[in-house]
Amino acid sequence: MSIVLPETKARGSARRWAVAALAFSLFLAAMDSTVVAVLLPDIGHALGDTTQRAWVMSAYLLAVMLCAPPAGHLADRYGTRPILTYALGLFGIASAGCGLATGMHGLIALRALQGIAGGSIIVLDYTLLGSLFAPHERAKAQGLLSLVWGLAALTGPAIGASVSAAFGWRSVFWINLPLALALMLLLRGVRDNVPAAAPRAPRQPCLSWPSSRKLIAGAVEHRDLLAAFALSFLSSAALYGTVVLLPFYIRFGVETSPYLAAGTITLAAIGWSTGSAVCGHLLNRGGYRRFAALGIVMMISGAALLALEGRHTDTITIWVAMSLLGFGVGFVATASLVLAQNQATGEQLGSRTAAIQFLRNLGAAIGINTLTAVQIGQRARPDGGFHAAFTMLVLTLTPALGLALLLPGRYLEAKPPNGPSR
Repeated sequence: MSIVLPETKARGSARRWAVAALAFSLFLAAMDSTVVAVLLPDIGHALGDTTQRAWVMSAYLLAVMLCAPPAGHLADRYGTRPILTYALGLFGIASAGCGLATGMHGLIALRALQGIAGGSIIVLDYTLLGSLFAPHERAKAQGLLSLVWGLAALTGPAIGASVSAAFGWRSVFWINLPLALALMLLLRGVRDNVPAAAPRAPRQPCLSWPSSRKLIAGAVEHRDLLAAFALSFLSSAALYGTVVLLPFYIRFGVETSPYLAAGTITLAAIGWSTGSAVCGHLLNRGGYRRFAALGIVMMISGAALLALEGRHTDTITIWVAMSLLGFGVGFVATASLVLAQNQATGEQLGSRTAAIQFLRNLGAAIGINTLTAVQIGQRARPDGGFHAAFTMLVLTLTPALGLALLLPGRYLEAKPPNGPSR
Protein backbone atom coordinates (compact mmCIF):
# COMPACT_ATOMS: atom_id res chain seq x y z
CA MET A 1 0.00 0.00 0.00
CA SER A 2 1.43 3.38 -0.97
CA ILE A 3 1.01 6.42 1.25
CA VAL A 4 0.92 9.58 -0.85
CA LEU A 5 0.22 12.69 1.18
CA PRO A 6 -1.01 16.05 -0.14
CA GLU A 7 1.89 18.22 -1.23
CA THR A 8 2.98 20.76 1.37
CA LYS A 9 6.10 22.87 1.63
CA ALA A 10 7.43 20.83 4.56
CA ARG A 11 6.60 17.50 2.95
CA GLY A 12 8.08 18.65 -0.36
CA SER A 13 11.39 19.41 1.35
CA ALA A 14 11.38 16.07 3.19
CA ARG A 15 10.59 14.23 -0.01
CA ARG A 16 13.46 15.93 -1.84
CA TRP A 17 15.84 14.75 0.88
CA ALA A 18 14.41 11.25 0.62
CA VAL A 19 14.80 11.20 -3.16
CA ALA A 20 18.38 12.44 -2.82
CA ALA A 21 19.14 9.66 -0.32
CA LEU A 22 17.61 7.00 -2.56
CA ALA A 23 19.43 8.29 -5.64
CA PHE A 24 22.78 8.36 -3.87
CA SER A 25 22.32 4.89 -2.35
CA LEU A 26 21.52 3.55 -5.83
CA PHE A 27 24.64 5.28 -7.14
CA LEU A 28 26.79 3.52 -4.53
CA ALA A 29 25.31 0.08 -5.18
CA ALA A 30 25.43 0.40 -8.97
CA MET A 31 28.93 1.88 -9.03
CA ASP A 32 30.37 -1.00 -7.01
CA SER A 33 29.55 -3.39 -9.85
CA THR A 34 32.22 -1.75 -12.05
CA VAL A 35 34.38 0.41 -9.80
CA VAL A 36 36.82 -2.41 -8.99
CA ALA A 37 37.51 -3.22 -12.66
CA VAL A 38 40.42 -0.78 -12.84
CA LEU A 39 41.67 -1.85 -9.39
CA LEU A 40 42.02 -5.58 -10.09
CA PRO A 41 45.73 -5.42 -11.07
CA ASP A 42 46.58 -3.60 -7.82
CA ILE A 43 44.35 -5.89 -5.74
CA GLY A 44 45.86 -9.04 -7.24
CA HIS A 45 49.40 -7.76 -6.65
CA ALA A 46 48.67 -6.67 -3.07
CA LEU A 47 46.98 -9.94 -2.09
CA GLY A 48 49.45 -12.11 -3.99
CA ASP A 49 46.83 -13.87 -6.13
CA THR A 50 45.92 -12.89 -9.68
CA THR A 51 44.33 -16.20 -10.70
CA GLN A 52 41.09 -15.61 -8.75
CA ARG A 53 40.72 -11.93 -9.62
CA ALA A 54 37.64 -12.39 -11.83
CA TRP A 55 35.59 -13.48 -8.82
CA VAL A 56 36.07 -10.08 -7.18
CA MET A 57 33.60 -8.71 -9.74
CA SER A 58 31.52 -11.77 -10.59
CA ALA A 59 30.80 -12.61 -6.93
CA TYR A 60 29.19 -9.18 -6.56
CA LEU A 61 27.19 -9.53 -9.80
CA LEU A 62 25.93 -13.03 -8.95
CA ALA A 63 24.84 -11.92 -5.48
CA VAL A 64 23.01 -8.91 -6.94
CA MET A 65 21.24 -11.24 -9.38
CA LEU A 66 20.13 -13.77 -6.76
CA CYS A 67 19.04 -11.50 -3.91
CA ALA A 68 16.40 -9.41 -5.72
CA PRO A 69 13.40 -11.75 -5.15
CA PRO A 70 14.10 -12.30 -1.41
CA ALA A 71 14.62 -8.56 -0.88
CA GLY A 72 11.30 -7.75 -2.52
CA HIS A 73 9.55 -10.42 -0.46
CA LEU A 74 11.01 -9.09 2.80
CA ALA A 75 9.98 -5.55 1.86
CA ASP A 76 6.39 -6.68 1.23
CA ARG A 77 6.33 -8.46 4.57
CA TYR A 78 8.14 -6.02 6.88
CA GLY A 79 8.13 -2.71 5.01
CA THR A 80 10.58 -1.26 2.51
CA ARG A 81 12.34 1.36 4.63
CA PRO A 82 13.41 -0.97 7.48
CA ILE A 83 14.81 -3.56 5.06
CA LEU A 84 16.55 -0.84 3.04
CA THR A 85 18.11 0.51 6.24
CA TYR A 86 19.43 -2.94 7.16
CA ALA A 87 20.73 -3.40 3.61
CA LEU A 88 22.64 -0.12 3.81
CA GLY A 89 24.15 -1.16 7.13
CA LEU A 90 25.21 -4.51 5.69
CA PHE A 91 26.64 -2.77 2.62
CA GLY A 92 28.77 -0.48 4.77
CA ILE A 93 30.03 -3.31 6.99
CA ALA A 94 30.82 -5.57 4.03
CA SER A 95 32.60 -2.70 2.26
CA ALA A 96 34.76 -2.03 5.31
CA GLY A 97 35.54 -5.74 5.47
CA CYS A 98 36.64 -5.67 1.82
CA GLY A 99 39.03 -2.87 2.67
CA LEU A 100 40.52 -4.94 5.50
CA ALA A 101 40.80 -8.20 3.52
CA THR A 102 44.20 -9.88 3.68
CA GLY A 103 43.55 -12.67 1.18
CA MET A 104 41.76 -13.10 -2.14
CA HIS A 105 39.28 -15.70 -0.89
CA GLY A 106 38.24 -13.50 2.01
CA LEU A 107 37.80 -10.54 -0.32
CA ILE A 108 35.65 -12.60 -2.70
CA ALA A 109 33.40 -13.75 0.16
CA LEU A 110 33.00 -10.19 1.40
CA ARG A 111 32.26 -8.98 -2.13
CA ALA A 112 29.45 -11.55 -2.32
CA LEU A 113 28.08 -10.21 0.98
CA GLN A 114 28.40 -6.69 -0.39
CA GLY A 115 26.51 -7.81 -3.51
CA ILE A 116 23.64 -9.19 -1.41
CA ALA A 117 23.32 -5.79 0.23
CA GLY A 118 23.86 -3.88 -3.03
CA GLY A 119 21.27 -5.89 -4.93
CA SER A 120 18.75 -5.35 -2.14
CA ILE A 121 19.45 -1.61 -2.17
CA ILE A 122 18.83 -1.43 -5.92
CA VAL A 123 15.46 -3.21 -5.72
CA LEU A 124 14.28 -1.37 -2.61
CA ASP A 125 15.29 2.07 -3.89
CA TYR A 126 12.95 1.70 -6.86
CA THR A 127 10.21 0.34 -4.60
CA LEU A 128 10.42 3.04 -1.94
CA LEU A 129 10.64 5.81 -4.51
CA GLY A 130 7.35 4.63 -6.01
CA SER A 131 5.61 5.02 -2.65
CA LEU A 132 6.74 8.65 -2.35
CA PHE A 133 4.94 9.80 -5.50
CA ALA A 134 1.43 9.72 -6.87
CA PRO A 135 0.95 7.42 -9.88
CA HIS A 136 1.05 10.28 -12.40
CA GLU A 137 4.41 11.46 -10.97
CA ARG A 138 6.21 8.13 -10.83
CA ALA A 139 7.49 8.00 -14.41
CA LYS A 140 9.66 11.09 -13.95
CA ALA A 141 10.84 9.92 -10.54
CA GLN A 142 11.85 6.47 -11.77
CA GLY A 143 13.51 8.09 -14.77
CA LEU A 144 15.74 9.96 -12.32
CA LEU A 145 16.97 6.68 -10.84
CA SER A 146 17.65 5.32 -14.34
CA LEU A 147 19.77 8.42 -15.01
CA VAL A 148 21.64 7.85 -11.75
CA TRP A 149 22.32 4.24 -12.79
CA GLY A 150 23.82 5.45 -16.06
CA LEU A 151 25.98 8.02 -14.28
CA ALA A 152 27.28 5.32 -11.93
CA ALA A 153 28.34 3.17 -14.89
CA LEU A 154 29.99 6.13 -16.62
CA THR A 155 31.85 7.60 -13.66
CA GLY A 156 32.54 4.50 -11.53
CA PRO A 157 35.85 3.49 -13.15
CA ALA A 158 37.17 7.05 -13.10
CA ILE A 159 36.20 7.50 -9.44
CA GLY A 160 37.84 4.21 -8.54
CA ALA A 161 41.06 5.13 -10.34
CA SER A 162 41.21 8.59 -8.74
CA VAL A 163 40.52 7.45 -5.17
CA SER A 164 42.93 4.52 -5.52
CA ALA A 165 45.70 6.73 -6.91
CA ALA A 166 45.33 9.15 -4.01
CA PHE A 167 44.71 6.83 -1.06
CA GLY A 168 45.20 3.22 -2.23
CA TRP A 169 42.74 0.60 -3.46
CA ARG A 170 41.45 -0.24 0.03
CA SER A 171 40.07 3.28 0.44
CA VAL A 172 37.62 2.65 -2.42
CA PHE A 173 35.86 0.19 -0.10
CA TRP A 174 36.36 2.04 3.19
CA ILE A 175 34.67 5.19 1.94
CA ASN A 176 31.38 3.30 1.61
CA LEU A 177 31.02 2.86 5.39
CA PRO A 178 30.52 6.53 6.41
CA LEU A 179 28.42 7.15 3.30
CA ALA A 180 26.13 4.21 4.13
CA LEU A 181 25.75 5.43 7.72
CA ALA A 182 24.85 8.93 6.52
CA LEU A 183 22.22 7.51 4.16
CA MET A 184 20.72 5.42 6.96
CA LEU A 185 20.26 8.60 8.99
CA LEU A 186 18.68 10.44 6.06
CA LEU A 187 16.16 7.65 5.56
CA ARG A 188 14.98 7.68 9.19
CA GLY A 189 12.34 10.30 8.44
CA VAL A 190 11.04 8.69 5.25
CA ARG A 191 7.48 7.37 5.45
CA ASP A 192 7.32 3.70 4.62
CA ASN A 193 5.05 2.15 2.02
CA VAL A 194 3.60 -0.25 4.60
CA PRO A 195 1.73 1.24 7.60
CA ALA A 196 3.00 0.16 11.00
CA ALA A 197 -0.42 -1.21 11.92
CA ALA A 198 -0.89 -3.15 8.71
CA PRO A 199 -1.32 -6.91 9.13
CA ARG A 200 1.61 -8.99 7.98
CA ALA A 201 1.07 -10.69 4.68
CA PRO A 202 1.26 -14.49 4.71
CA ARG A 203 4.58 -15.90 3.57
CA GLN A 204 4.73 -16.55 -0.14
CA PRO A 205 7.49 -18.19 -2.17
CA CYS A 206 9.99 -15.73 -3.60
CA LEU A 207 9.93 -17.34 -7.02
CA SER A 208 6.92 -18.63 -8.93
CA TRP A 209 7.94 -21.95 -10.45
CA PRO A 210 4.76 -22.30 -12.57
CA SER A 211 5.42 -18.92 -14.19
CA SER A 212 9.07 -19.88 -14.71
CA ARG A 213 8.02 -23.07 -16.50
CA LYS A 214 5.65 -21.09 -18.71
CA LEU A 215 8.43 -18.64 -19.53
CA ILE A 216 10.83 -21.44 -20.52
CA ALA A 217 8.14 -23.20 -22.56
CA GLY A 218 7.32 -19.97 -24.38
CA ALA A 219 10.98 -19.37 -25.20
CA VAL A 220 11.42 -22.90 -26.56
CA GLU A 221 8.25 -22.64 -28.63
CA HIS A 222 9.19 -19.32 -30.23
CA ARG A 223 12.71 -19.33 -31.63
CA ASP A 224 12.89 -15.54 -31.95
CA LEU A 225 12.27 -15.15 -28.21
CA LEU A 226 14.88 -17.81 -27.45
CA ALA A 227 17.30 -15.93 -29.74
CA ALA A 228 16.58 -12.67 -27.88
CA PHE A 229 17.36 -14.34 -24.55
CA ALA A 230 20.61 -15.80 -25.93
CA LEU A 231 21.68 -12.45 -27.39
CA SER A 232 21.08 -10.71 -24.05
CA PHE A 233 23.29 -13.29 -22.35
CA LEU A 234 26.10 -13.12 -24.94
CA SER A 235 26.21 -9.33 -25.25
CA SER A 236 26.54 -8.89 -21.49
CA ALA A 237 29.18 -11.64 -21.28
CA ALA A 238 31.23 -9.96 -24.02
CA LEU A 239 31.09 -6.48 -22.49
CA TYR A 240 31.81 -7.35 -18.86
CA GLY A 241 34.40 -9.98 -19.74
CA THR A 242 36.30 -7.43 -21.82
CA VAL A 243 35.96 -4.70 -19.19
CA VAL A 244 37.64 -6.91 -16.57
CA LEU A 245 40.49 -7.90 -18.91
CA LEU A 246 41.04 -4.36 -20.15
CA PRO A 247 43.07 -2.94 -17.21
CA PHE A 248 45.48 -5.90 -17.39
CA TYR A 249 45.63 -5.64 -21.17
CA ILE A 250 46.49 -1.94 -21.06
CA ARG A 251 49.11 -2.35 -18.34
CA PHE A 252 50.66 -5.28 -20.19
CA GLY A 253 51.00 -3.62 -23.57
CA VAL A 254 50.60 0.14 -23.32
CA GLU A 255 51.16 1.82 -19.95
CA THR A 256 50.60 1.31 -16.23
CA SER A 257 48.33 4.28 -15.48
CA PRO A 258 44.88 3.24 -14.20
CA TYR A 259 43.42 6.43 -15.68
CA LEU A 260 43.74 5.11 -19.24
CA ALA A 261 41.84 1.96 -18.30
CA ALA A 262 39.17 4.00 -16.50
CA GLY A 263 38.74 6.34 -19.47
CA THR A 264 38.50 3.44 -21.90
CA ILE A 265 35.86 1.66 -19.82
CA THR A 266 33.95 4.93 -19.68
CA LEU A 267 34.06 5.08 -23.49
CA ALA A 268 32.45 1.63 -23.62
CA ALA A 269 29.73 2.79 -21.20
CA ILE A 270 29.10 5.90 -23.30
CA GLY A 271 28.90 3.71 -26.39
CA TRP A 272 26.38 1.43 -24.67
CA SER A 273 24.21 4.37 -23.57
CA THR A 274 24.39 6.03 -26.99
CA GLY A 275 23.72 2.80 -28.86
CA SER A 276 20.71 2.09 -26.65
CA ALA A 277 19.31 5.57 -27.27
CA VAL A 278 19.81 5.37 -31.04
CA CYS A 279 18.32 1.89 -31.25
CA GLY A 280 15.36 2.86 -29.07
CA HIS A 281 14.64 5.84 -31.31
CA LEU A 282 14.93 4.03 -34.64
CA LEU A 283 13.93 0.45 -33.81
CA ASN A 284 10.35 0.82 -35.03
CA ARG A 285 11.71 1.80 -38.46
CA GLY A 286 14.62 -0.59 -38.85
CA GLY A 287 13.25 -3.67 -37.10
CA TYR A 288 14.82 -6.03 -34.59
CA ARG A 289 16.88 -8.13 -36.99
CA ARG A 290 18.72 -5.22 -38.60
CA PHE A 291 19.75 -3.55 -35.35
CA ALA A 292 20.70 -6.79 -33.59
CA ALA A 293 22.79 -7.96 -36.56
CA LEU A 294 24.50 -4.58 -36.88
CA GLY A 295 25.22 -4.63 -33.15
CA ILE A 296 26.80 -8.09 -33.36
CA VAL A 297 28.96 -6.97 -36.31
CA MET A 298 30.20 -3.98 -34.29
CA MET A 299 30.94 -6.20 -31.29
CA ILE A 300 32.88 -8.67 -33.45
CA SER A 301 34.82 -5.78 -35.02
CA GLY A 302 35.77 -4.37 -31.62
CA ALA A 303 36.88 -7.75 -30.28
CA ALA A 304 38.83 -8.46 -33.49
CA LEU A 305 40.74 -5.18 -33.16
CA LEU A 306 41.83 -6.17 -29.67
CA ALA A 307 42.74 -9.71 -30.76
CA LEU A 308 44.72 -8.83 -33.89
CA GLU A 309 47.02 -6.24 -32.36
CA GLY A 310 48.17 -8.27 -29.34
CA ARG A 311 50.41 -6.44 -26.88
CA HIS A 312 51.32 -3.76 -29.42
CA THR A 313 47.83 -2.27 -29.50
CA ASP A 314 48.00 1.51 -29.27
CA THR A 315 45.68 3.74 -27.29
CA ILE A 316 43.60 4.90 -30.26
CA THR A 317 42.95 1.33 -31.36
CA ILE A 318 41.80 0.40 -27.86
CA TRP A 319 39.44 3.39 -27.77
CA VAL A 320 37.95 2.52 -31.16
CA ALA A 321 37.58 -1.14 -30.20
CA MET A 322 35.80 -0.44 -26.90
CA SER A 323 33.55 2.20 -28.47
CA LEU A 324 32.49 -0.32 -31.13
CA LEU A 325 31.91 -2.99 -28.51
CA GLY A 326 29.84 -0.69 -26.29
CA PHE A 327 27.79 0.70 -29.17
CA GLY A 328 27.09 -2.81 -30.45
CA VAL A 329 25.98 -4.01 -27.01
CA GLY A 330 23.58 -1.05 -26.85
CA PHE A 331 21.98 -2.14 -30.13
CA VAL A 332 21.74 -5.82 -29.20
CA ALA A 333 20.54 -5.31 -25.62
CA THR A 334 17.81 -2.84 -26.58
CA ALA A 335 16.51 -4.84 -29.55
CA SER A 336 16.40 -8.04 -27.47
CA LEU A 337 14.64 -6.42 -24.53
CA VAL A 338 12.00 -4.64 -26.63
CA LEU A 339 11.27 -7.81 -28.62
CA ALA A 340 10.83 -9.87 -25.44
CA GLN A 341 8.50 -7.23 -23.97
CA ASN A 342 6.46 -6.66 -27.13
CA GLN A 343 5.86 -10.39 -27.57
CA ALA A 344 4.53 -10.63 -24.02
CA THR A 345 0.96 -10.19 -22.88
CA GLY A 346 0.31 -7.84 -19.98
CA GLU A 347 0.56 -10.73 -17.52
CA GLN A 348 3.93 -11.83 -18.96
CA LEU A 349 5.62 -8.44 -19.09
CA GLY A 350 7.21 -8.60 -15.66
CA SER A 351 8.54 -12.14 -16.05
CA ARG A 352 9.97 -11.41 -19.51
CA THR A 353 11.76 -8.28 -18.28
CA ALA A 354 13.06 -10.10 -15.20
CA ALA A 355 14.32 -12.96 -17.39
CA ILE A 356 16.29 -10.55 -19.59
CA GLN A 357 17.85 -8.89 -16.54
CA PHE A 358 18.66 -12.27 -15.00
CA LEU A 359 20.40 -13.42 -18.20
CA ARG A 360 22.38 -10.18 -18.44
CA ASN A 361 23.74 -10.62 -14.91
CA LEU A 362 24.42 -14.31 -15.45
CA GLY A 363 26.16 -13.57 -18.75
CA ALA A 364 28.30 -10.91 -17.08
CA ALA A 365 29.49 -13.30 -14.38
CA ILE A 366 30.20 -16.15 -16.80
CA GLY A 367 31.87 -13.86 -19.35
CA ILE A 368 34.19 -12.40 -16.72
CA ASN A 369 35.33 -15.79 -15.46
CA THR A 370 35.60 -17.44 -18.88
CA LEU A 371 37.72 -14.77 -20.58
CA THR A 372 39.89 -14.38 -17.50
CA ALA A 373 40.45 -18.15 -17.31
CA VAL A 374 41.53 -18.26 -20.96
CA GLN A 375 43.94 -15.34 -20.49
CA ILE A 376 45.44 -16.81 -17.31
CA GLY A 377 45.84 -20.20 -18.98
CA GLN A 378 47.83 -18.60 -21.83
CA ARG A 379 49.67 -15.91 -19.86
CA ALA A 380 53.08 -17.49 -20.49
CA ARG A 381 52.79 -16.57 -24.17
CA PRO A 382 54.56 -13.41 -25.41
CA ASP A 383 51.23 -11.59 -25.72
CA GLY A 384 50.24 -12.47 -22.14
CA GLY A 385 47.33 -14.64 -23.27
CA PHE A 386 45.19 -11.67 -24.31
CA HIS A 387 45.23 -12.65 -27.99
CA ALA A 388 43.75 -16.05 -27.09
CA ALA A 389 41.06 -14.50 -24.87
CA PHE A 390 39.92 -11.94 -27.44
CA THR A 391 40.13 -14.48 -30.27
CA MET A 392 37.80 -16.76 -28.31
CA LEU A 393 35.45 -13.81 -27.90
CA VAL A 394 35.41 -13.26 -31.67
CA LEU A 395 34.73 -16.96 -32.28
CA THR A 396 31.91 -16.93 -29.72
CA LEU A 397 30.25 -13.82 -31.13
CA THR A 398 30.40 -14.92 -34.78
CA PRO A 399 27.63 -17.57 -34.45
CA ALA A 400 25.57 -14.96 -32.59
CA LEU A 401 25.09 -13.26 -35.95
CA GLY A 402 22.93 -16.25 -36.87
CA LEU A 403 20.87 -15.69 -33.71
CA ALA A 404 20.31 -12.07 -34.72
CA LEU A 405 19.00 -13.22 -38.10
CA LEU A 406 16.32 -15.28 -36.31
CA LEU A 407 14.71 -12.11 -34.98
CA PRO A 408 11.73 -10.62 -36.84
CA GLY A 409 12.63 -8.26 -39.65
CA ARG A 410 9.91 -5.79 -38.78
CA TYR A 411 8.97 -4.06 -35.56
CA LEU A 412 6.21 -5.83 -33.61
CA GLU A 413 3.82 -3.78 -31.53
CA ALA A 414 3.12 -4.79 -27.95
CA LYS A 415 0.37 -7.35 -27.37
CA PRO A 416 -2.86 -6.37 -25.65
CA PRO A 417 -3.08 -7.28 -21.94
CA ASN A 418 -5.24 -10.34 -22.53
CA GLY A 419 -4.06 -11.19 -26.00
CA PRO A 420 -2.76 -14.51 -27.20
CA SER A 421 0.71 -15.58 -26.26
CA ARG A 422 1.95 -15.28 -29.78
